Amino acid sequence: MLNLAVDIGGTYMRMVFSADGRSFLADPQKIKTENFASLEAALREFSLSQKIDPAQIGRIAVGRSG
Repeated sequence: MLNLAVDIGGTYMRMVFSADGRSFLADPQKIKTENFASLEAALREFSLSQKIDPAQIGRIAVGRSG
């Protein structure tokens, strides 16, 4: 199972996958929050863009501004 870290800001969110919870599989990706109706939609699109089946996500850690 993979870990997904999400940092949600007012304009952008950053997402990145980790296999071990300590290092990233790739650089975090910056995504415009206004492009998605929900966090679920953004997670699904990000997963598919990284060629990862969303069913492989075991944990999601979310941080937000404010």
